[in-house]
Amino acid sequence: MMPFLMISVLSDLPLSLLNIFFHPYIYFIIIPVIYWCFHKQLGFRLLFIMAFSFYVNILISSIYPFDTSVLLDQQFSGMPIAFQSAVVFWGFLIPEISDRRYTITASIIIAFAGILAFLDPTYATADILYAGVIGFFLIFILYRSLDWIGGAPDFLLLGVAVLLGLCLFLLEPQAAWFAGLLLGLSAGFDIETIKNRMRYPPSFLSKLKACAAGLAGAVILLLLFGFATSPAVVFLSGIILGFWITLFAPVLFIKMAFSKREGGITSSRKS
Repeated sequence: MMPFLMISVLSDLPLSLLNIFFHPYIYFIIIPVIYWCFHKQLGFRLLFIMAFSFYVNILISSIYPFDTSVLLDQQFSGMPIAFQSAVVFWGFLIPEISDRRYTITASIIIAFAGILAFLDPTYATADILYAGVIGFFLIFILYRSLDWIGGAPDFLLLGVAVLLGLCLFLLEPQAAWFAGLLLGLSAGFDIETIKNRMRYPPSFLSKLKACAAGLAGAVILLLLFGFATSPAVVFLSGIILGFWITLFAPVLFIKMAFSKREGGITSSRKS
């Protein structure tokens, strides 16, 4: 009995380690902290690309049902979102940080996540390769679009954000929450850039208070909408959470004196 138990534990170990160290929702805790306390533009870009990568993962899984033959007659079993999230998060920061030590560290982390995914018998080789390719492709697309985003008028970007979220919701209702999150994040960031203009909390204690208030609000919203089943309500819950992260929480931080408002109306997107 014991050897079979050990074999079972060892066979499940890669998946367990993948979920412990690279669980995708960990990034939705880390990235808002970056947005609120350290770098607003970088935090928003990470939030956007992470939410969009989730949406694409769900969309492709709905287009290619399980057991579909996709590559070398391997059966598609869904792309490992934990590995894809590791590629998106750590890979996106490589050109942002532009440091050789970080590049090596990020490459090792991504490789480790990929090895764990390969060792997990749930996924075929094609699933893991697709997840990695899509992750790097999304990074490439976002960086290629930054010049246009930086030069576009704020009202145009706000309209594009709303239109994009609605189109993504209609395209794949199963990913309604992430479509709504993308809409809320983008629209909230544009409004915050124009109207609120939060500075970062100046001290470690202020940052800690802001993070506690922001994450507590996000948890409350998740609990309030946790039992929603209608795609429209799920879509709405994603919008509200996106607005909370990028707009409502920064407004609250200013009201509670955790941070201050910038003096002039400047577009933080271009700084």
